[in-house]
Amino acid sequence: MRTWLVSLIWMSVVTGSAMGRTADTLWMRTYVDTTISESSSGYGITVDNAGNLIVTGFPSTLAYDSAGNLKWATPVDGFRIAGDSQNNIAVTKCLGLDYDGDFLTSKLDSAGNTQWQRIYNGDADTIDSPYDICFDGEGNICVTGYTYSPANDFDFATVKYSPAGVEMWSRTVNGPFSGQDIAYAVVTDAAGNVMVSGESSGAAMTVKYSPSGDMLWLRRYTGPVGSWGADSRGMAIDGMGNIYVIGYIFWSSTNNDIVLVKYNPAGDTLWTRLYDGPANGIDFGLHVVVDKQGNIYASGTSEGINTDYDFVTMKYLSNGDRTWVARFSASSGSDWPVEVVANDYGDVFVTGSYKGDDAQQHIVTIQYFFDGTEAWHAYLDGPGSFIDVPWDVAVDLQGNPCVTGSLSDGDYGSKCVTVKYQRGAICGDASGEGAVNISDAVYLINYIFAGGPAPNPLLAGDADCTGAVSISDAVYLINYIFAGGPA
Repeated sequence: MRTWLVSLIWMSVVTGSAMGRTADTLWMRTYVDTTISESSSGYGITVDNAGNLIVTGFPSTLAYDSAGNLKWATPVDGFRIAGDSQNNIAVTKCLGLDYDGDFLTSKLDSAGNTQWQRIYNGDADTIDSPYDICFDGEGNICVTGYTYSPANDFDFATVKYSPAGVEMWSRTVNGPFSGQDIAYAVVTDAAGNVMVSGESSGAAMTVKYSPSGDMLWLRRYTGPVGSWGADSRGMAIDGMGNIYVIGYIFWSSTNNDIVLVKYNPAGDTLWTRLYDGPANGIDFGLHVVVDKQGNIYASGTSEGINTDYDFVTMKYLSNGDRTWVARFSASSGSDWPVEVVANDYGDVFVTGSYKGDDAQQHIVTIQYFFDGTEAWHAYLDGPGSFIDVPWDVAVDLQGNPCVTGSLSDGDYGSKCVTVKYQRGAICGDASGEGAVNISDAVYLINYIFAGGPAPNPLLAGDADCTGAVSISDAVYLINYIFAGGPA
């Protein structure tokens, strides 16, 4: 009989905010399957259409309902995860060690049953390792990473499977110098085209394939004149099919800048934006996401002044205008984000690692409002002076952030940890539009008297800060908006 341990273990959650708010932890769960391993970790997380949280990692993939109850767990492990509109799940990982690894991609149904597993082994029969996975609109699965051969070194490797697991095509790209070409990100557009991006011997290389695997274009961004080259680490796509590639350019061994490049569907460069941190030192662009309004959020790590590396998060409009930059330093040590996500309310969440006072790595998650104001940040530390590692973050159907990673068990082992936080809201923003106006008063009146939907979270409607939502909050808002009353 398989032994599953799902529990609430000792933890330290320290929250703080420039607005005086704290992050409410809705629930936290840890998991370890002791029949397989004494240690476990979550590596990827997604949310299905029913609000369930699906976590993949080592050595299992598991599902929690929205309240944190374990629904199922299966001994299928993965490094990256994706979900489709039918609540199917796909996970991928590197199968094997040393110089004999392959892509292993598994498809699960909504109940955790394995539908199929497929192996991709490159032509050289050496090491092949995946870095990202996604579904297209037809339920096909696309996986990208690298394949190695003695002749070409590392090459981009991308494979596409049908919903039934039939390999539809696989493609490799060897850069012009037969050097280190590694794809880190894959996305698809509404037409089923497949885009991959990564590093390629001093260039940020992006490739677009048709649904049938024909290469439509290839672009290599090598940085401004005078730079040593560029690299790509993340990619996102908007509703118009425009592609955003984030990475960094090299000026010297001690000076990198974050770079964000926008391509149109035809591969034309629409704009390029650079960010140089206050220390004029080393800055790495790592992650990018686009919200439903077409705003772009970029995150990375940036050398600070007397703070080593800090989180940096930036918001851009679709025309390339940067509207805000937020820097976060948890300690005087290195702070590195691992992922950024946005919800439908204009909030952005970043999770990553920081070095604590015990000189060990721990987990921190930050929420920013639409205008770049920090809503809260939350620290997560396991027992003892051991390493805790964040790996991924997703948002649930209510826009709350859900984080997974590994949490120390206090004895050189670790457990897969999944935590859901309550998104912070602007006091009085009952409608969740990111601003306080007359629509919020109307929203409250509809909720109180007509059975309309409740504010999310409920206390977003608490305009007068009494700790409850009532008609007095609508009156308070009307007085503020029309009569110059207190904000």
